[in-house]
Amino acid sequence: MLQESSSSVTTMMSHQCLSIYGPDIAGAYGAILSEDDAEFLQQDYVYMPIVIVSTRDGDLKNCIINTTNTTVRVNFGLTLLGTKPARKWYIFPLEDLIEDPHGLSKPDILSPGYHILAAWVPNKGFAPKGEDDYLLTDYALVSDTSMSCPHAAGIAALLKASHHAWSSASIRSALMKTADVTGNAVRRIIEMTTEVAGTPLDFGAGHVNPNKAMDLDLVLDLNYPSFLALLNMTNTATTTFKKVLTNRADNSSVYHAVISAPQGMEAVAQPTTLAFCRKRQQSWV
Repeated sequence: MLQESSSSVTTMMSHQCLSIYGPDIAGAYGAILSEDDAEFLQQDYVYMPIVIVSTRDGDLKNCIINTTNTTVRVNFGLTLLGTKPARKWYIFPLEDLIEDPHGLSKPDILSPGYHILAAWVPNKGFAPKGEDDYLLTDYALVSDTSMSCPHAAGIAALLKASHHAWSSASIRSALMKTADVTGNAVRRIIEMTTEVAGTPLDFGAGHVNPNKAMDLDLVLDLNYPSFLALLNMTNTATTTFKKVLTNRADNSSVYHAVISAPQGMEAVAQPTTLAFCRKRQQSWV
């Protein structure tokens, strides 16, 4: 079976995959899909081996159409590293977003959650093979917050195991303070479908970086109430927040404040320099 799509719209991929259930290909052992947006393919769309080629691969397409008994070899287990651009962010259903009591969306951190190879319940069908028949598997590529949340929770558990004295707020601070906001193309993390650069309202502090979080020297603990500035579209306000910072370095350290405020806001830190003489020493800012 050969299916071709001339559109980059995500739904075209699902339409192609759904068409392989049709009666015209009864008895087929595999399918070849022509699509430029293969990254949007959901694994539960298909139950048979498939090969995805670019819409620009016209020679291959013509060869398949005009040749009888064509043989296609699929190399299993090939992993491509360093693909650019990466990282990308993708918004999952709105009901999965955490909201505070005032209705403000609160993306704190970005973690891997799209096409994650995960263990699957072996007696629970993953992809439909036909009417009342499903493909059973031990592993599957799964996407959603149910994949990204375990990544963040697992990293938090590793930080707690390494730093027993850290509070939950300190661990959260470490994850957010060391998150990456750029990808391997040296540009801000982009949205997966539009490839437009995101903002903190899209991916929070950035993509989680466990190694950097593990070696963080300056940790911010939570003093209640934590800062929360509520403004409508017309008013302005000046608010002061006091935060407690703890030195985690083994020796004396000096830190300088560098602030990059969102557009339309101005932020300053006082004092602009913090000096610590010993490990676990605390200071207000």
